[in-house]
This record gives sequence, C-alpha cells and structure tokens, in this order.
Amino acid sequence: MSDSGPYFYAWCDEADRVDAFAAALSALAYPDAHNVVVIDSVLRSESERWHDAISIGEIIALTHAYFDSGTHVRASFRVGLPWGPTSFSLDCYGEEFTRRYPTSGPLEGCGFYAEHLYGERMEVVFPSRGRSLTCEAVINSMRVQHDTESVMLRLCASDERKRITTGGLSRIGWFAPVELSATYHAHVQEIARDIALSWVHLQDGDVLNRASGLSLEALASRVDA
Repeated sequence: MSDSGPYFYAWCDEADRVDAFAAALSALAYPDAHNVVVIDSVLRSESERWHDAISIGEIIALTHAYFDSGTHVRASFRVGLPWGPTSFSLDCYGEEFTRRYPTSGPLEGCGFYAEHLYGERMEVVFPSRGRSLTCEAVINSMRVQHDTESVMLRLCASDERKRITTGGLSRIGWFAPVELSATYHAHVQEIARDIALSWVHLQDGDVLNRASGLSLEALASRVDA
C-alpha cells in the first residue's frame, strides 16, 4: 500500500480563507470533472454535504455559500505535474473548527500517493555499463524539488494578492520550520519568522497551525521574554 503525502500547509486570516482556498483550487486542479467535495461545520447540526463528479467552479460556489467559522471543507481532485496528474486533496478550516481541533488548518494540502510527488518510483535509462546511484539520486532530487515547489507556490502564491503569509512542506505534520522540507513567506524580509516560530514551537510547545498567524513583532517579543 502506498503512503500518502507530502503535506503542504498555509496560513492566512479567516476573512481571506475562502478566497485563498478558491485561488489555490483554481491554480492546482487538473481540468477534468473527477472532483469530490465534503463540507461540514461544528456550528451546524445538519449532516455533512458530499458531492462527487463536481466541477472546481461548483466547489468554490458551495464553499462561499456554506463556509462559516466552524466549517471544514475538503476538496479531492487531480493536480497537474510536469509528468502528468496525480490525486490530491485540499482542506480549508474556519477559526472555530481549529480552536476545537488545534492541529487542523487553516489550509492543508496532501498528495494521495507519496511516490508521485517524492519520487520514490523513477525510470532512468542508463548506458550498458550499468546504473549510477549518484546520478539517480541527483535526478530524483531535482525532480522532487521542481514538483513540490510547483505545488507549494500554486497553493501559497496562486495570484498577486498575497493572502497567504506563510506556509510549509513536510513528509507529515506542521513542525518547527527548521524541521520542514521547505517554507514559504509572502514577504522575503520575514524569513526570520522561521527561526522565531521554531523557537516558540520547540521552547513553549505552541501548535504551528495557530502560532503561524502571529506577527513577526509578536514572535520577537515571545523570544525576548
């Protein structure tokens, strides 16, 4: 059985969350109808809404119609990579949902098959003298970097609005930025957030899904304290 992953994480204000989710969906989704959406809310008593064979535009419309502070939306679709599409899911959470379930959200993406994005399977044609493990490792690392950067930028920087301020990439879990495979910042001068967030997480145990919304000034004050 294949492992899932990698996991992509992004933080933005709740007021911008649906628009950020919609922009990322539009940038990531392969143009076909093999899409599924599930919407539920901890603030409503009715059962979850589930739709399959639905277009990305319809998923966005439903999210706008039903999203509240207690909502969790999961869209499953195929994301386009240079070598072809692979299965992917994107989750969007409201603030009340993340308060009840602190390790959730605000925005999360996940590949269904780790080998499709992390390159655990690769076909390389070599001359008759045999394989080169060094060459294979170099080719694989270049492909993995290209593919994961492509997905991460489409999630975090799908347009010029910069709604998403920071994000990360991990095999599993939003850990301290110094432990992640990659991080994203909307503003290059805030790269220091990686060190400050890592300090807050490792020293005080803050959950990154919540702490990532703190300003650089607030993080600096925490470190100074």
